[in-house]
Amino acid sequence: MNSNKIANKTSFRAVLEVASNLVGSFFPQRHLPRVPERWWGDEHRERDTRIRPFRVEFSDEMITDLRARIHNRRNITHALRGAAHAYGTNADYLNHFLDFWANDYDFKKREDWLNRFPQPPNPHQKLVLPLLMLHGWPVTAFEFVHVIDNLLSEREDCDFYQMAIIMKNLMRRLGKPRFYIHAGDIGQFVADSMAVLFPDRSPP
Repeated sequence: MNSNKIANKTSFRAVLEVASNLVGSFFPQRHLPRVPERWWGDEHRERDTRIRPFRVEFSDEMITDLRARIHNRRNITHALRGAAHAYGTNADYLNHFLDFWANDYDFKKREDWLNRFPQPPNPHQKLVLPLLMLHGWPVTAFEFVHVIDNLLSEREDCDFYQMAIIMKNLMRRLGKPRFYIHAGDIGQFVADSMAVLFPDRSPP
């Protein structure tokens, strides 16, 4: 690389640094607030750290009460033509779902469907890492339905965690129980898996 190219790259980096500092002066760094840990509701109750199986139950009384409330709802003003959801939930769209819940929704069938997922954590002592899945608003947890099925099904192909175990065993056979890892592209997922599964293998 000749001196002109080096000088041009150096000048470009300097311009970027000046521009970054200039933008930063208009948008000062915000400090994260200190958020105390607290209870929502009764502040004096004891903390319950137990993890218990959970089942969805729609009793006949609950279903009857809910349907009565929906049938006896106030009339909702029709949405403006062509307004879609510009002013909030479209009233005609909402009425469609309310009528479905009040007349056609099979609560008992949905109860059985929701309770088909196993509750005991890791019952077969398989390699399982916790996965926290959060949905946004106005969507619901229903968008994770097919993901749950895939997570519960057994797979024969070699995933990143299995590759992490293979690589760890390879280094052990080479007499290197502690080692650094460099990985790029998709290989980073294998490296990340090794760091999660075998944190005690990292160099001192």
